[in-house]
Parts: sequence; structure tokens; C-alpha cells
Amino acid sequence: MNMVHQSPALRAKIAKTRAGASSDLPLIRSAAQVVLAWIADDGDLPSALAAMKAMHGTNWSLTTALQVLSGRRGQFAAECGLPDERARLFLAHLVAKSTCSGAGLGAVSQPTQEEFEELQKHVASRFP
Repeated sequence: MNMVHQSPALRAKIAKTRAGASSDLPLIRSAAQVVLAWIADDGDLPSALAAMKAMHGTNWSLTTALQVLSGRRGQFAAECGLPDERARLFLAHLVAKSTCSGAGLGAVSQPTQEEFEELQKHVASRFP
């Protein structure tokens, strides 16, 4: 990420989000399960949503799962996930980012080529 165009306040906010990423992992894992069940369209979405609500509260939905995954919080948590789950978490992050950008569900841009290359790196490390 290009740090040249970021204000000191934004850099501090990003650092705080990155520092809290490991504590966000349980939530991000649940949100990723919801988003991946949604794109798989195999009937697991209701059970993934029920599991997320049971673990994190009844206010969660597909929309809120997409939103939490789409930003830096989802990205940074995916980066600090276990090696065997990083590809799945990062894929869910990119799906969420693309969906939220396209549907106006958050202030995020479409995934970049750099982010797709990062996903490829995670997949390659998982499946050499």
C-alpha cells in the first residue's frame, strides 16, 4: 500500500486496525464462512449464518458479514490467520470487497491486481 498519500491520522488508524487483527480472527472466520457459503450456493448459508449469530450475536447477516470482511479489518485478519486458512480468508475478503464496492455497501474500491496476486500467492503456498 502506498503510504505517501495517507495522513498521520489515517496511518494511526490503520496501525490500530492491524494491531487488533488477531483478536478479530474468530469473527472474520465466521464471516468468511458465511460469504463462502453464499458464493458456493450449496445450501450451507443458513447454517453458516446461524453459527455466526450463535457465536457473535443476532445482529449479523450476510450484508454485515460482507461489510466486516471487505475492509482493512478483514484483510489484516486474513493475513494473520493460520497458514492453511489464509487463502480461504483472503478469497472471502476479495469477494466481500468486490461485492460491497459494486453494491455500494461500504467505502471500499474494487480489488486491485496486487490483491489478486496476493490471493494467488496464498493459494500457491497452500497447494504447491
